[in-house]
Amino acid sequence: MSKHLTLSDRITIATGLKEQKPINQIANELGKNCSTISREIRKHITRVDKGAAHRVSNRCVHRKTCNRYGICENNPNCIRKCATCARCNSFCQDYIEEKCERLSTPPYVCNGCKKQSSCVLRKSFYYPEKADQQYHVLLSEARQGYNMTTLELRNIDEQISPLLKNGQSIHHACVVRGAFITVSENTVSRLVKDRQLSATVLGQQRVVKLKPRKRPRPEKKVDRHCREGRTIEDYLSFQKEHPEMSAVEMDSVFGQIGGKSLLTLIFPQSQLMLAFLCDCSTVACVQSKINFLYEELGLLFTTLFPMILTDNGY
Repeated sequence: MSKHLTLSDRITIATGLKEQKPINQIANELGKNCSTISREIRKHITRVDKGAAHRVSNRCVHRKTCNRYGICENNPNCIRKCATCARCNSFCQDYIEEKCERLSTPPYVCNGCKKQSSCVLRKSFYYPEKADQQYHVLLSEARQGYNMTTLELRNIDEQISPLLKNGQSIHHACVVRGAFITVSENTVSRLVKDRQLSATVLGQQRVVKLKPRKRPRPEKKVDRHCREGRTIEDYLSFQKEHPEMSAVEMDSVFGQIGGKSLLTLIFPQSQLMLAFLCDCSTVACVQSKINFLYEELGLLFTTLFPMILTDNGY
């Protein structure tokens, strides 16, 4: 079992919060510890300055008992009661923002709150797609740089850089000073290339002459077992046995490579096409859109989507 939460796990958390499930129940469904789910929600909270429709966004704790008039300096002749105006929050010196008690205790967010449409207080939400994106950015930043202290880097610089500045190669410098440093020759080469040492690449004549290597693109690993029983032959045989069922055709429309894409769902009988904007062209993003339709449609999902036909891209 993976220790890291996936996008599917985060969608399950958001669904559980929307259904007002307790954190321990969500944790049991995912096979995780309650503290893991609690930290995940609190770490990826999105603050939203959102009010309520047809209601004044006055968040002062005294708004129900306040009887003041004319606090606004820009409009001293106003006869409107200040408690009925959101501008008093900016001018009143006695303003104290009221905070929802739900946000200081589990589940810490407004997902699934029944008072959300009528509440004027500041809100906090847990968005699974945004949380997954923030997690991968944090994971990438944590793996950048070098696993060494400032003193270790300074020692490498003092031992290696003078030799490199005298025209010696990195290999020769590492052989001569190998007993005084704790890193490999490849690490020293990367330090010089990333300008972490006082010696630069320009002093290495051989390195300057070399052309950068062309690295092959990494192969995408696909689980071939997921296609068992789902080939085009299986589809044609199933269609012969169930001619009354029509498949919904799923495909994607790509713009710029590596950019956003459109996930299309076409109903052949009614000539209806649904399109969903995806931030990235990955299986996880497509799965999140399908899970969204399943959550919104409920039992109607199996009626509208009895069978989905797509290519090997998904």
